[in-house]
Amino acid sequence: MLWLFKVFAVPVLVALATLAIRHWGAAIGGLLTGLPFMTGPTSFFLAIDQGVDFAIAANTGVILAVAAVGPWTVAFYWLAGSFRWPMCMLGGLATFAAVSLVLQPLHVDSRTAAAIATVSVLASVLLMPRVEVPKVVPPPPWWDLPVRMIVAGVVVVSVTLLAERLGPRLSGIVATLPVVSGVVACFTQQTMGVAMTRTVLRGVATAMFAFVAFFVVIGETIGALGLAPAYVLAVLVTLPLGALVAAIDQRLARY
Repeated sequence: MLWLFKVFAVPVLVALATLAIRHWGAAIGGLLTGLPFMTGPTSFFLAIDQGVDFAIAANTGVILAVAAVGPWTVAFYWLAGSFRWPMCMLGGLATFAAVSLVLQPLHVDSRTAAAIATVSVLASVLLMPRVEVPKVVPPPPWWDLPVRMIVAGVVVVSVTLLAERLGPRLSGIVATLPVVSGVVACFTQQTMGVAMTRTVLRGVATAMFAFVAFFVVIGETIGALGLAPAYVLAVLVTLPLGALVAAIDQRLARY
């Protein structure tokens, strides 16, 4: 039963996020895509399989990896103006890997990692100015949603199976790879253009504030509350925080 949940739960979450993107637009859709729909369940599965101590150690790796997601969005954002999606994705992943390799050797606690990640996310958002998006966009291809779901499922299962070999820190990096948001960005650029892609990426970066909060809550409470209550509390904190960040961003967009 747990194996089936691992295979199907995250793709279903990705599908729901994708449908929300199509309903509410690129900015809100990008923010929803950036929430820990995939990394959260992946870390939960790792904690079940490897234990609470492993989960706590992996959390710091996840938070530091978030500091690399912001630069990934910036790289893709600016490359999208001159290149097609394969080069944008390659450049973004190279940036993600470079920043991760610099940060991961740091021996810091989760609070320090959260401070580093927050500064990185804030700088990334400021480096991606808002752009005007077209009011009418073509519908996505029929294969868009199934491919996103398949990719998400493969990543979750792969990270879970490789956790012992990777170790907690590397598992944190792999769990935070911008796979879902990368697929969204690539498909958006191919089918909807640069402006929509840049708006989605800015939304993804904005969501990283709530992303960091999710794993800070887990790191601070999992030892005292236990596995399930810590993750439930993290969700209860993250969802309203994500909504608040979206509301603030939308309000600032009017000025």
